[in-house]
Amino acid sequence: MSNLGPKEIPNVIALFDVDGTLTPARRDISESMKQTLANLRKKIAIGFVGGSDLAKQKEQIGEDGTQSLVTSFLHAIFPFVFELTFVKINRIVLDMFDFCFSENGLTAYKLGKQLASQSFIGFLGEEKYQKLVNFILRYLSEIELPCKRGTFVEFRNGMINVSPIGRNCSMKERDEFEAFDKVHQVRPKMVQALKKNFPDYGLLYSIGGQISFDVMPEGWDKTYCLRHIKDEGFKTIHFFGDKTFEGGNDYEIYTHPLVTGHSVAAPEDTQRILRELFGNAHGQKALEDANILVINACATATETLKNLVLPGVGSFTILDAKITSGEDAGNNFFLDRESIGKSRGECASILLNELNPDVKGSCLFDNPSKVIETNRDFFDNYSLVVAAELGQSDIIALSKICVEKSIPLMVVKSYGFVGYLRIQTNEHPIVETHPEAVLDLRLDCPFEELSQFAKSYDLPNLNNIDFAHVPYVVILLKCLDEWKEKVAFFRREKNSYSPLEHENALPQTAADRNQFKEMVRAMKRAGVDDENFEEALVAVFRACTATTIPGDVAEILKEAELRSLTSDTPSFWLLARAAADFVKATGYLPLMGALPDMKADTESFVRLQTIYRNRAQTDAMKLLNIALSYAGSVGATAPTQEETARFCKNARNLKVLRTSSIASEMSGELPSGKVAEIAALCENLDSCIGHYLCLRAVDAFYAEYMRYPGKLLLFLRPLLSDSKSCAAVLTKMGLPVGTVGDDLVHEIVRAGASELHTMASFMGGVCSQEAIKLITGQYVPLNNTFLYDGMKSVGESFNF
Repeated sequence: MSNLGPKEIPNVIALFDVDGTLTPARRDISESMKQTLANLRKKIAIGFVGGSDLAKQKEQIGEDGTQSLVTSFLHAIFPFVFELTFVKINRIVLDMFDFCFSENGLTAYKLGKQLASQSFIGFLGEEKYQKLVNFILRYLSEIELPCKRGTFVEFRNGMINVSPIGRNCSMKERDEFEAFDKVHQVRPKMVQALKKNFPDYGLLYSIGGQISFDVMPEGWDKTYCLRHIKDEGFKTIHFFGDKTFEGGNDYEIYTHPLVTGHSVAAPEDTQRILRELFGNAHGQKALEDANILVINACATATETLKNLVLPGVGSFTILDAKITSGEDAGNNFFLDRESIGKSRGECASILLNELNPDVKGSCLFDNPSKVIETNRDFFDNYSLVVAAELGQSDIIALSKICVEKSIPLMVVKSYGFVGYLRIQTNEHPIVETHPEAVLDLRLDCPFEELSQFAKSYDLPNLNNIDFAHVPYVVILLKCLDEWKEKVAFFRREKNSYSPLEHENALPQTAADRNQFKEMVRAMKRAGVDDENFEEALVAVFRACTATTIPGDVAEILKEAELRSLTSDTPSFWLLARAAADFVKATGYLPLMGALPDMKADTESFVRLQTIYRNRAQTDAMKLLNIALSYAGSVGATAPTQEETARFCKNARNLKVLRTSSIASEMSGELPSGKVAEIAALCENLDSCIGHYLCLRAVDAFYAEYMRYPGKLLLFLRPLLSDSKSCAAVLTKMGLPVGTVGDDLVHEIVRAGASELHTMASFMGGVCSQEAIKLITGQYVPLNNTFLYDGMKSVGESFNF
């Protein structure tokens, strides 16, 4: 059985080819991929299996470009120092993976320790080896290629690598040879010649990478690495590779009966499949199922779409009736000179579609104002509406439609150096809010299995090594038991409290907690590593905090109890209703089941982790059975086991977002209660509230004059006139004269509705980030307005 430490999903391993799978061919690994692997390693065991030797793999995986230059310099000037650096970088590679299989596993490492290796020369013998190499060199001397460089045969421990162009070629020459080889079949023809001339050598030929192929004994292909993990207890072995076609160097392991193979075209494919298998699969599916409507293809809207198309939103439609102008082509990355005079939405959608072939994008050339006014049913098929460049009356009408149809609406704009985003959603439940470091250890109210686990440790009789690896959870549970027995008894003797009321009393005051810490310190042993006790001391406050139901969650459970269940009730509210019943029966929310890392031996940690996980699964099944009963009683769609597990894991951090409607905000004067609040905010010169008011004034100005203030005006006097008009609009909104400074009003007029690409790019990023939150139901979207001052680089959110 594997002793790789705690994994969220035990008995599963993912093995990766390097070139074209973890990295672009012969290029360095990206920071994004490094992070993907680091996160994946917490869940399952991971390893790489490549045909190259460890030195080449560390160049791609274990160091960046700067380190490559440094090590090259050291190698040339200070060979001894280079060796030390080389060893250190090798360690980086070995420490990133549970298993490292260089040369298909003929050189292998587990948790950084080398395993048994094999030798190509030992298998073939020197005489046969020389005949093979001589033939290869003679063959290469007789063929014509666009260019040849050096190192045509590279000897490795378990194989040789043959490169017709030579491994010393440049990246440009490498790419050119790959294209040449696809047409002229240089490598496949050479492999056939070798098979014909050495049929009795028992060799396997495997084409991989861009410029070479490997020669190795039969059975020494990438399936060789499986010998090293056959006794590790893995029930599922995943392999990711790009050369999975017959004859490719990933083919044998990709098609092996014990392996689940995944063929990829690039590292991005690897990351996508990993997300689907082990990551945020449901969130990605929600994104891929989403159908987005974007009104008007201005720069801000297309920047928003770009950041939705790249991660794989299912489909989008651009509703736009404008013809591309020179101004559009100048500030919109997805329009160019050739777009001028053509449909702006159509031109933008063509380039946006090129970003991701899996996304379906289209354009409807129609007037958004007319569609909003005459075709309300048009919006039924969309899961999110993003609106830009709309007048106030159209925004109000669109807001009412989206409220009626329960479609989230986002209004975004870049106006000079001011950015604006407004979100409207009737009801948006969020299960996965992703708070920082939330633990649910139940130290104050341990369940039976946890108590028995702690009692199984006889601390006084443990040897020093075992004592140094006692999990801090056990230390705290024993100290809490001692606290309840000794301190509580002492207080009862003083008649300071009722035994019934304080039967499970926790250290509550600062003095209590300090005394409790002394109890923890008193358990230490002199001369024994006390890292686990230091972890216990850090966690004392958590141990002394009673397990309760957070106020926001309690309100959600109360609402769920009062809500009438129907056949249309979403699974969130079915589960919330079930959670309310669960709390009534047990007094607590379902257990999260997660355990933080801690100083402990592997066996103890896995046992403790299993106890928490099993209890969490038991709680989740109880909750699911309650929810199924409610769903069955009203004919609603029942939550799945996966949904329920996710709900229970995040039950302490549930949120429900409900925003005010944009129509109610923009219709008429500001509410009297808001006037004083806004006036007070305006006194803070760093606040963005003034920009909000100016944008409101701009919309009102446009509604009255059918142009934006300052637009197409070339002289100072008209600009001043527009500034006065905007200031007058603010007064009509109910704000005292002078609430907004003249400098802000002048600046918004001077902007003249210009859309700067840098501002559009920034606001497109903000809008797409919030859109993904709304689509996936993960993280908490802002409620409900965001303003950005591009001149000061200051952003601020408001709830209107």
